[in-house]
Amino acid sequence: MSSPVRKGFTLVELLVVISIIGMLMALLLPAVQASREAGRQTVCRNNQKQLSLALLQYEGRHREFPGYRNLLYQGADPQDGLDDVVGSWVVMILSDLDRNDLATKWRDNTISFQAKPRVFLEILSCPSAPRQRSGAGDTPLGYAVNCGIEDLDRQSGSPNFAWIDQAACGVFHSHDDPNFSATPNPPVKVSLEYITTHDGASYTLLLTENMDTDKWAPIDQSGNPRYMLGEANLGVIWHHWYVPPDDPQSPPEKINYNLEGNLPRPSSRHPGGVIVSFTDGRQVFLRENIDYLIYQHLMTPWSERAGQAVGMPGTGNNLRTTVFDPGTL
Repeated sequence: MSSPVRKGFTLVELLVVISIIGMLMALLLPAVQASREAGRQTVCRNNQKQLSLALLQYEGRHREFPGYRNLLYQGADPQDGLDDVVGSWVVMILSDLDRNDLATKWRDNTISFQAKPRVFLEILSCPSAPRQRSGAGDTPLGYAVNCGIEDLDRQSGSPNFAWIDQAACGVFHSHDDPNFSATPNPPVKVSLEYITTHDGASYTLLLTENMDTDKWAPIDQSGNPRYMLGEANLGVIWHHWYVPPDDPQSPPEKINYNLEGNLPRPSSRHPGGVIVSFTDGRQVFLRENIDYLIYQHLMTPWSERAGQAVGMPGTGNNLRTTVFDPGTL
């Protein structure tokens, strides 16, 4: 007598198949995630490439890079609480980003600051750390420019005011109204020629990712956007005035790439580091364990002079006594 033909799977066979599928998914998932991150990094590099080209086109026309904050024009009515109109570095390159429609309105002094066009620009956001929009007119910014050292208020009486905004210390400085206490007179301007004459465009940072940047066109309820367009909102720095670089009691500064905390330093959601752009237009993945002195060298267009400007001693391991080695990148 023939045995009945069995149809279907036994419980053991089904569990084996499920286990095999589970193992395959466990093996494939990291590869899929890595592939997605590689794609996001490609988009981020392309964003920075376009921003770098726009900044270099601006420099080619004006023979200087824009300020991180710029005076667009004097206000028509000083009594309205807005005695002048300022814009971020992004506003200055809108026409180079094929948004001349926005650039024209930002320079039109018949349009009030509050009524200036504010739109979301996708090129200003890294897909690995997308910027959240709070409304249709929001202007989130995910990239930051090289502001050098921290600006100080010249009216504060600080003994360190002598090294505010020196060309050797960074690329983007305040181009605000010289009457503003934190802006030198005349404003410090940096050209590509200045950079290539000293440390070189290939090893001077132009811009980077920063998860703690704010908005490229904020609206301040007080009517004055100047204080919302500071270095912490638009850029990164390499030295705080209250952390003496030559003080042996001060802990070494670190670049905490993947930690948030309202700090003007490179940061990203990319595993292991952050994508940066140099003033020659190229993009590099900067690892998160880079030595802080190397970072300082990359931030300064003229490292030795910058070390003198901030009062680094003549001996020891600092900008005045060391030479940048490209092999350390």
